[in-house]
Formats: sequence, structure tokens, C-alpha cells
Amino acid sequence: MNVVVFDCFHWMGFHFVEKFLSEGIEVNGVGHITNPQEEFLYTLIGRNALFNWQEDVRNIRNQHSRTIVISCYKSPQDVKKMLNTENIKGEYYFIMEEDIRDMSLSHIRNEVFLFIPPVIGPWMREKDFKDASQKESVLFIDDLVDSVFCLTQEKKKTNVLSITYHKEQNRFYLDDKRISQTPADEAIDVVQNHIMNWKENYYRLN
Repeated sequence: MNVVVFDCFHWMGFHFVEKFLSEGIEVNGVGHITNPQEEFLYTLIGRNALFNWQEDVRNIRNQHSRTIVISCYKSPQDVKKMLNTENIKGEYYFIMEEDIRDMSLSHIRNEVFLFIPPVIGPWMREKDFKDASQKESVLFIDDLVDSVFCLTQEKKKTNVLSITYHKEQNRFYLDDKRISQTPADEAIDVVQNHIMNWKENYYRLN
């Protein structure tokens, strides 16, 4: 088994890379380094034998019987076109913002569309964090990543899923299953502290 993560040095993609590496799973990261913050995240991965970075998906040599593809916010059609061109078959997990739910969905057995609320976490841009933290509810990145990881371990899953906020419990649910272990106020505190601790080394990089 291996995992292909698109935009692996985008802050969300980076968290998915870290999660699967921590589980001892080989990760193919696809993406360009376009700014100093992304270059910094690349250095955090270091020389991990399980991580293979490619700027172009055409350079991936997949020899595994099972491949999981994770894409955050990219066009599903574009991702599938690139992978099919290179004959990379697998299980696709498209993580999309809730407000683009009207997109055309193809209900194929090996595709999962996961619609999510605003997400916050370490390494996101400070301005984006400030904007997201003003929302009524925000999902902590660790809860999202753990939920997607659990989905990849399930044999049967629904093609279209949503993470929704239940105000009375102050928790997020994936369908009828509670997934968030981190209340929004705690998540905001975690990110604020992270920004303070990494202000000079990361957040001021342009």
C-alpha cells in the first residue's frame, strides 16, 4: 500500500503526509515548492525513506497493489485525468469545501467525496487562520486527517460524505459518527500558540 498526496507542501497536504508517514506507510508527495513556507515544510520531512517527492505525477513509479490518492481542493476531474494518463489506479479521496457541493459528482466505487467545513491547524497562513477563526465553528486539522485515515482503512464506504457541526454537542460528525476530539476554542488556542512559537522561523517567511 502507498499514498499519493497532491499539493504535499500546502499546509493541509503536509499534515496528510505526516500522518501516513507516522503510520509507516509510503507516501508519494506531488507538488511544486512555490514559496519559502513550502520549502520550510519540506525540510521538516527530512530524509524519510518512506517519502518520495515528485514535482510531476508522471515521475511516480507505482508498484503497489493498493494506492490511495488524497487531494485537497483540487479539481477531481484534473486529478483523475493526470492519474489515468499515467495509468495510476487507486482509491480517490477528494476533500472539498462544503460551498461547492453543486459540482458534478461521479458516483464511482473507488471515489470518495468528503465535504468539509472551515479547517484550521498549524502551518496554515496566519491571515487564513484569522479569517477562519471568525466562523461559527472550525474543524481542527488533526481531526480531519485522522478521520480520512480511518476511512482509508474501511472496506465499505459511502461515495459522498460530509463533516457537519452539531452545535448542541459542540462537536463535528462524519455522518452519524462523532469525529472531533478538539473543541473549536481549544483548536484556536493551539494554532495561536503555534503561530507565536514559530513566528520568526516560519510565519514571517514570504
